[in-house]
Amino acid sequence: MKERLDLKSITVYVYHQHMNASIIIAAAQLAARYHKDHTRKNNNRPYQTHLIRTAGRVATLPGVKDADVAAAFLHDSLEDIPQTLEAFERMSFEILETCGQDTLDLVLALTNPSKRSKLTRPERKRMDREHLAKCARRVKRIKLVDRIDNLEESILDLTLHNDRNYTFNEQYAAESELLLNEALRGADPELELELERCIQTLRWTCRSQKLGELKPDLRDTKRPLL
Repeated sequence: MKERLDLKSITVYVYHQHMNASIIIAAAQLAARYHKDHTRKNNNRPYQTHLIRTAGRVATLPGVKDADVAAAFLHDSLEDIPQTLEAFERMSFEILETCGQDTLDLVLALTNPSKRSKLTRPERKRMDREHLAKCARRVKRIKLVDRIDNLEESILDLTLHNDRNYTFNEQYAAESELLLNEALRGADPELELELERCIQTLRWTCRSQKLGELKPDLRDTKRPLL
């Protein structure tokens, strides 16, 4: 005997499928509004380009959920924008209302707890690693994609001479290595390997560019394979 179709169950299923799809669009539109006037530090590209790349990559990961993609769009919102506790709470509530509790929980987990603290940079980065190490695998995978994209953009900016701050980029590579080894290991082997390669390439690019500025024929030709 065929199981009787339950119209109410079908309606509820379709409704929830629609809601899940719409939270990604809602998150993208929120992110566009939150970061409307923001640009990337070294190249003046719209900040949204980073968010779009990160969310798009997260959407391709196996087992991804809609809230993961929504959180990828919003992963920098609470960290970068609110200047007061009231503004932070107001923005958090807007994300909750628009994209749901799951999305908000992910965004909160992706927000560095050290932001606006008076600690030194090494102390802040250590605090953030300790926080991230305790987070769920879903959070760590978004962070892996986020850091890979940041490193890839840094490599491009150095190559195009948009950025010549070699000291900072070498520091960022070292911080990324600590982040990977102390907080992100075990989340996604393929992304971890990709991040390792990006770290190596950023270091090579800094070294190559510095040598090139001193004497072009001394440039390092042993570039790490991507």
